[in-house]
Amino acid sequence: MAEKPKSDWRNREVLLRLIENGSVNKTPPRQEELGRLKRANLIRPFDRAGRAFEPVPERFHKLQQRLEAMWPNWRQEVDFVKAAGLDPFRASSYRPRAHSVTIKLDFVPDPLASVLLDKVIAEIQRQRPELRIRVKSTQNSSMLAVEVVDVSSRSVVDFDKEVTALKSQLGASIKVIRDQQEIISALKSKIDRMAIRIANGDEPDEKVLAAIVMLDVAGWSKLDRLKKKGLSALLSGVAQSILSEERDDLFLVNTWGDALIAAFRSPNTALRSAFAFQRHLHFQQYDSRVVLSWGLVDLQYNHVRDAMDMIAESVDQAARLEPLVKITAPRFTVLASPDFGNLPLVDRSQFHFELLELPLEKAFGDIPKGSLISCYGVQSFQN
Repeated sequence: MAEKPKSDWRNREVLLRLIENGSVNKTPPRQEELGRLKRANLIRPFDRAGRAFEPVPERFHKLQQRLEAMWPNWRQEVDFVKAAGLDPFRASSYRPRAHSVTIKLDFVPDPLASVLLDKVIAEIQRQRPELRIRVKSTQNSSMLAVEVVDVSSRSVVDFDKEVTALKSQLGASIKVIRDQQEIISALKSKIDRMAIRIANGDEPDEKVLAAIVMLDVAGWSKLDRLKKKGLSALLSGVAQSILSEERDDLFLVNTWGDALIAAFRSPNTALRSAFAFQRHLHFQQYDSRVVLSWGLVDLQYNHVRDAMDMIAESVDQAARLEPLVKITAPRFTVLASPDFGNLPLVDRSQFHFELLELPLEKAFGDIPKGSLISCYGVQSFQN
């Protein structure tokens, strides 16, 4: 909250005490505001001597509206100041000041990862000039400590929001760096296996970072055989039409019945394709559910199908989230895993992400039914 003239703070403080404490003592500095509130029939004497006042119960909401007009974010700022152990009735508790905090994250560095992390932090620093960000030394070799200092003297609430967003961004960046380390390690360890597969005339396996799109059409089980056949052909045609424009970014696509799964190099290509699928199907009067995920994918040649198979934890994540779209529709018909939603690469100027906590529809692996899992609801600004 920016600093205000003393008279402005006194007016706020009177209203805040009435709302938070239920009464306020009459003092010379408060007399003018108390007079206005009394004339508006918003307060009444608390004692016979008139040394204190309390809200008129049926007009209490008017006091809240009055404070909100003066101080739109009062509730959030008051709660934050209380949590910090400061006096919410003192103007100095809200005064802008330089803030600093240390973010701690799990990170096991090696020379390549450290160089990459330094460059990532330098880029984040460039994007956030109002912060000073630096890596601190720590005795714990598996812990990364990042000091964040606010140099723009914002309120503690605004700084806390910035730190929360920065922590998510750093965590997502470290996840990507860790995945890159696994890719490099996998490349080093698979040379012998690759040589054997090539010598046998097989395609070598490939481990890549990919964005997964998993889609299915609602109401499939209620369709008769002919309609199922037509829908399956429609889905294949839609996939061919959309993905032909994104073929340079596509690793793999497969359709069966009412379902489709595709893997892309870019999360933004995956997002565009997901919403394009939904638009095309909606034109044909079909509702669809889409899930997006991100992570390392093993692409392995399948002799039986004469095609590549996709094996990945991110595919399992997408399958776990897909039934939950029934809970979030019609507001969200596209969900994304946390790894996807936290990616710094995602174009948030085109897509809105909202963090959700949803109960599992059925047990999945060792996660029991009803357990709350995190994911993102996604909306396109173009839809």
